[in-house]
Amino acid sequence: MADENGNLKSRFGSSLLAGAQGLSNEPKTPKKAPSVRIARSTYANMLSTRILKGFGLTALVLLVVYLGLAATIIRVIPTTSAGLLPVKNITYQGGLVPQDAVVAVSMDKAQGQEIQNYLAQATIPQDNVSVVKVLKGPWGTFGWTDPGIITVDGKIVPNVFMDNPGDKKLDSEYLVECVRGACAPGNAYVIPSANLLGVPLTDRK
Repeated sequence: MADENGNLKSRFGSSLLAGAQGLSNEPKTPKKAPSVRIARSTYANMLSTRILKGFGLTALVLLVVYLGLAATIIRVIPTTSAGLLPVKNITYQGGLVPQDAVVAVSMDKAQGQEIQNYLAQATIPQDNVSVVKVLKGPWGTFGWTDPGIITVDGKIVPNVFMDNPGDKKLDSEYLVECVRGACAPGNAYVIPSANLLGVPLTDRK
């Protein structure tokens, strides 16, 4: 009996020892790295900042491209009398605008033909700008009779009237008919060639 109890204790102790050894030999589960959580408001702010930076960079690139075009070929002139006026540089042969061509002009100021002048036209609102059709010029003469009838090359210009211009000789000037802008449509004017702004892209003859 005593031997049986001793055997049982021996077997029970061996089982506990084996179990303990088995537990000690099991692979240890690695500890997880602590997770970092970003608040929704912080994430939204980061996202909006990145979007704004992207828009800002795009706008800057477009501005540089536009200013490059405005200084050399084509530009949009903000005016107080004819709205936003897209024009291209005058490229007629010899810089002489032919009869019946439509051009944009300043009614009272000479316009330079340098890069800085083009950039100023494209960025600063311009006063007294008109779109006109050329009747004669930049040299030659025209006729005028009361009550304001005009003749060009011996032919009456229909539906166009003009106050007495006094001198009827053109000297680097254009006789033009008002289409729209800071002038009275259907009236004629004498405009110096230095007042030309460009050829409108929205108004055709």
